Amino acid sequence: MSEIRVKPTLRSTKDYNLFEPHPYNREISRTKVLERSMRKFGFDNGLPIRCVRNGSDKLKITHGHHRFHVARSLGLPIWFIVASEDIPLFESEASTHAWNVKDYTVARARAGEQSAETVLQYHQQTGIPIGPCISLIGGESASSGNMGIGMKHGKFKVGDTKRADQIAVIVKHCVDCGVDFARNSLFVKALSKCLFVEEFDIDLFMHKVSTHKAVMEKRRGVDDYMDLIEFVYNRQSQVKIPLRFLANQAAERRQHG
Repeated sequence: MSEIRVKPTLRSTKDYNLFEPHPYNREISRTKVLERSMRKFGFDNGLPIRCVRNGSDKLKITHGHHRFHVARSLGLPIWFIVASEDIPLFESEASTHAWNVKDYTVARARAGEQSAETVLQYHQQTGIPIGPCISLIGGESASSGNMGIGMKHGKFKVGDTKRADQIAVIVKHCVDCGVDFARNSLFVKALSKCLFVEEFDIDLFMHKVSTHKAVMEKRRGVDDYMDLIEFVYNRQSQVKIPLRFLANQAAERRQHG
């Protein structure tokens, strides 16, 4: 092990092998600005990385993964503090760098949480944004935000994935038909609400998309997309289904019991 220079609680070393990442660390990304700064000014010892002892010779990083990554790539010495206790990573990092729902999902999947892995696989398979994916895999409408909070706090559980599977099939069909907004979160949210309508026939809708794809145009909001789905679904049909009205009724019933 290389020599460590000690200042009361602040230390410095170029022995990068002394450290290991926290298992819940988010993806290392968007480091260009940090790299330019550290290349010009070096590693600011006023912002050391925070570590805890991990029961071995390694120090587990709990705060400062991006600074460690850039410093190592530039061959700079690491300034660090060994803390006396392990502050939860999400609380530690949130103090300076806000995590989004994808950060939490990727970090938890990397740490081996099966529910987060399932969400990430669905996201990668469909191209649907992480937020709606979490809600769908949790068994709710893609519009629900409750599941994202559960992912953040480690309480997310996989629910009934029937509608998630249906969404995946419909979105793939729309993409194959050239509907470039099919993975848009607003469209997915509208589509998922329609799936709670008993009268909604998935095969019929996909057939209508194939036949009338020219009218599948991008809209601005969830309600606008529900109007589009209803318009396409009822096009050239003798019996018209008020999909938006029925979907909102179904949402009300779910909300109240």
